Amino acid sequence: MKATMKNLNVEIAHELDNANVGDGVTYNMYSDREAGTIIEIEKSRERTAKVITMQFDTATLLNGANSDAPDRLRCYPGGFAGHVEGRQRYSYERNPNGATIKFSRRVITNKSTGEIVRIEYKRVGVPVRETGSTLSVGRHQHYDYNF
Repeated sequence: MKATMKNLNVEIAHELDNANVGDGVTYNMYSDREAGTIIEIEKSRERTAKVITMQFDTATLLNGANSDAPDRLRCYPGGFAGHVEGRQRYSYERNPNGATIKFSRRVITNKSTGEIVRIEYKRVGVPVRETGSTLSVGRHQHYDYNF
């Protein structure tokens, strides 16, 4: 099967459909991402996850600009507030006191053809057409210093 954004969205949704309490996930905002852990799953009649509750983990940056890490982030003046180069590395720790948010499974179809355009888990209360606020599999913390 040819890899397309549509196929990728469906694949991610299917992985979340089969997720378990305790699995690591990522809350994708616009350019920032926050890592967390699934603490509750409400199943639909089809036994796929319908609502997933995530609790934020504690993420610690291991290679900040002031660290001794050989791959530390590099900061340069310029732009709005400067530029940061490098790949961020984090360690994650479960935070039982972290804030929680819920994500619901959304199936988006083409109104003309009825074809499924994408399936995603979006933060409860956020309109489907709004960018960001989605959930994905695995912990992938990221802070966009260049914004």
